[in-house]
Amino acid sequence: SDITLTVKAKNGNKVGRYSENLSLEKWTDVGEALEDGVSIMAGDILVSTDSFPVTLNVNRKKGEASVTVADLYYGETISPVVVSDTNGIGNVTYKYKEKGAADSSYTEIKPIAAGEYTVQATFAQTANYEEVVATDDFSILRKKGAGSVTISDLYYGGTIKPVVASDTNGTNDVTYKYKKKGAHDSTYTDVLPTETGEYTVQATFAQTAGYEAVVVTADFQISYLPVPKNPYSISG
Repeated sequence: SDITLTVKAKNGNKVGRYSENLSLEKWTDVGEALEDGVSIMAGDILVSTDSFPVTLNVNRKKGEASVTVADLYYGETISPVVVSDTNGIGNVTYKYKEKGAADSSYTEIKPIAAGEYTVQATFAQTANYEEVVATDDFSILRKKGAGSVTISDLYYGGTIKPVVASDTNGTNDVTYKYKKKGAHDSTYTDVLPTETGEYTVQATFAQTAGYEAVVVTADFQISYLPVPKNPYSISG
């Protein structure tokens, strides 16, 4: 910012060093290499031997600041923590992007889905300090999902109908595999069993924006129809 002062040097050509409230602190000899004005840091001004108005461009000092965001789980609130002894924290704006993405992708919209992100905090310039931009990386973690699967026992030739439920992952993206009950997990297959016997179904609920994939199992049996208690035959 520009400040106009009327000043007079002492004992010839001097540099007057002023504090930020423009009270004189000291004089320093500089010889004859003087100018009527100079671009300087806040607190320094240049004067000549006579009294005259001088318009000074006082440059703001470089500010310092930091921002941190702790890793959080899906559904929790993003809460940046900012610190600045120079610019203060009363006028800070935030933007976000996916970690590693171009800076042009920064947006004021807070991320929701699980992933890795970068927050950019901009501390507004003050009377004495330049604007400061600080960044920090953080992660939104998926929560542990929950789900269930059941299959009713059925008779030979019947249709296998898994019943699934999940309040976290939903039921729109579920895959199923089957094996004989007690067999090694490496024997799971996508092929539905048709022969009589005891089996295990494995239902996998796909991960979502906020929840990890869920794998659950249930046992069921395929059996023959029982022989009637009073069988009869028709002849004729």
